Amino acid sequence: MLAITGARAGCAPLEVAIDAAEEALLLLDLPGVQRELETAETLFTCGWLPDPSLLARFWLLEGSLASMEGDDEGTTDAFQAARRVAPDTWIEGLGDPLRRRFDAAHTQPSARGHLITKGVEEGYLIQINGVPVAPPLDVPAGLQLVQIGREQVRFAQMIYVLPNTVTTLAPKLPLLPPSLPVRDPNAAPRPTIPQPLHEDTLSLDLFTGVGISAAVGEASIRETSPGLTVHEPALKLRIPVEAGLVLRASSLWIRGAASVAPLVGGEIRYLDQEKIQALPWTLSTEGALGGSVGPVDLGASGGLLWPDRVSARLIGSAGPPSLPLRLEARLGVDLHLDGGLEPAAGLLTTFTPELIH
Repeated sequence: MLAITGARAGCAPLEVAIDAAEEALLLLDLPGVQRELETAETLFTCGWLPDPSLLARFWLLEGSLASMEGDDEGTTDAFQAARRVAPDTWIEGLGDPLRRRFDAAHTQPSARGHLITKGVEEGYLIQINGVPVAPPLDVPAGLQLVQIGREQVRFAQMIYVLPNTVTTLAPKLPLLPPSLPVRDPNAAPRPTIPQPLHEDTLSLDLFTGVGISAAVGEASIRETSPGLTVHEPALKLRIPVEAGLVLRASSLWIRGAASVAPLVGGEIRYLDQEKIQALPWTLSTEGALGGSVGPVDLGASGGLLWPDRVSARLIGSAGPPSLPLRLEARLGVDLHLDGGLEPAAGLLTTFTPELIH
């Protein structure tokens, strides 16, 4: 991303550059669009953002250009950012297909990151997308415009904040004279106290998943009654279908879930009142907890695997930041209450939409 510090010469109205980029896009002059957007980006250091709709138009044009160049991820990122700062702003000439992409673009409220500004003295004002903020900076994941200064903007940069990740900015700023009070340039003469963008990072997500799991144990063929036998294979291959809830607090999470898992090619035998019984499926309940490292969730789980086992797993999952889809890998053991330890592993596709934030 382009970073500008203290540029003053050649400053022009931001709206003029964005209008020129829009005109170039409607004429399908893609090099002209790129050139005017680069010009507009340098103008963010010429003054504090006067209107969030200007920033939204900038990202709408950037996303449209990315779409024309075949960059679907860039289109989604830019449209999500535009919806976040000014959801009612749109450029009519972009057409219905891009309008549908814009209407569908949204960021999960739980997808958040942390921004650290190094070397910024207390007297400087920080604005993100035109909103005054104060450390600690907990911000939505995605594109952000950061401006730092006092009466004038001294630093401006477009950044991309990854979810559950710390992003660090270290702008080179002039030292401030001592004992000068900070003043918000968009406020009345009496200074205001800037507030963080968001403070609440607690969310409750639905958890659903389907996949495949396997455990290796003892194979057996037992007669349950005359003419009837139970075949339990050594490789116990299951198709688990799971549902539950996930509570997330900042980078920590805790999960409770239940599942049913049909067994492929055999049955699970167990003793019931000293009689050998068999089931073609298992039921389980599990509890899991862990933490997030960037886009990756790591943790451990334990649970009951009915009819006669206890499970323990290490868990790792990852997925695209903008979607509630993840791929989860599991590795551990099942404790057979009448047998012994059975090495186990699994791979699931999970869907975890947010319910409450």
